[in-house]
Amino acid sequence: MEHHDTEELIKILASQATVAPIGPQAFFRNLVLQANLPQNFVMEVIGVWTGNPDVDARNLVYWAVNKGINPQDSRFTVLGSILKPLLQNVGLDIASLIIALIIKYHLYRDADLLKKLPVYFEGSNLETLTKTFTEPVGPDFNWRGPNEEKALQAFWQQRQVTQLDVGNIQRGIQQVVSTCRIEIPNPNSMSKELVGIGTGFLIEKNLLLTNYHVLAPYPDSDPNAYLKDIVLHFGYLTSPQGEQMQGQKFKLADNPIVSSSPDDELDYALLKVEDSILMADDLQPVQVNNKKLPSEGTGINLLHHPGGQTMKIALTPNGITGIYKQEGLIQYLSDTSGGSSGCPCFNDDWQVVAIHHAQKSGTFGIYCEGILLSNIHEHIAKNSNKLT
Repeated sequence: MEHHDTEELIKILASQATVAPIGPQAFFRNLVLQANLPQNFVMEVIGVWTGNPDVDARNLVYWAVNKGINPQDSRFTVLGSILKPLLQNVGLDIASLIIALIIKYHLYRDADLLKKLPVYFEGSNLETLTKTFTEPVGPDFNWRGPNEEKALQAFWQQRQVTQLDVGNIQRGIQQVVSTCRIEIPNPNSMSKELVGIGTGFLIEKNLLLTNYHVLAPYPDSDPNAYLKDIVLHFGYLTSPQGEQMQGQKFKLADNPIVSSSPDDELDYALLKVEDSILMADDLQPVQVNNKKLPSEGTGINLLHHPGGQTMKIALTPNGITGIYKQEGLIQYLSDTSGGSSGCPCFNDDWQVVAIHHAQKSGTFGIYCEGILLSNIHEHIAKNSNKLT
């Protein structure tokens, strides 16, 4: 989840615990007991409550987020299971905020359950509610594409295809092995569980590309401060059985920044990975296209970790709204959120043409901006002999 959304949910839980007649400790204990979680999950947290609503709310949210899907009921994430009983005991205003989060982060994984959520609103507009939480991610940018609703609807209507070539999808799936979730220890948790802060991808066997701003995940943080703590989690996927796969984890090499550009320029960091990754035969670099620019109106596809979740594929067959070679920018419509930053943007042939770096909510859908890989390639070539 994005940081501001996490903080909002922590605030909601802490305020509910503060006014609960049974007291904060019993409030959190009851939430866990009513969530239909596996017994071993319950035992992990049932006796850890401090009585401080803010501390306990923070620890519960971060614990639940990192647990992922509820093994007891795969229709829910663990956080969704905890929020379900809470919905029945809060007012409409609080319920609307919780449901906006459930929808945005797919905390309910079952489509039928999501369809039942509007009963809480008695006709309220769920789209408006979810936009409450669609805050900008990454550096600010000027959207240059169409703003009129009819023009934007045309883009989205054309992308609503009913058939996709199986071979093309298979080529996309093959690129999954190149992409990772970028993690750091959670600074707000006593257990220091790892949290996702962005996405990255291999352009050579031991060279990873991501956004420069991903290296500074918190306001006013130093991009060099987290380098030694960063973990690259490849294969952070959901299995066909709905379970979270373990994948492989690697650290960065010493002095890992090979080349970079700040977030107000090309917003990239080329990072050297520890040598042990060279032994991982199943991890391969992406296929890149540095020569031919994509065209307006063609497709753009993303492999990413939105909200730090397991890897997702965002397909937008008609999503590119503009190419701005001089500035090194590409703009498009897609389905992204915090955690998507640094992910590879593929063309229709599943060759990487850009790196996703920013988004904002528009009048119709999510406006996104990426950095053209051709411009990054030129910048790296001037600053390093690692990429030719």
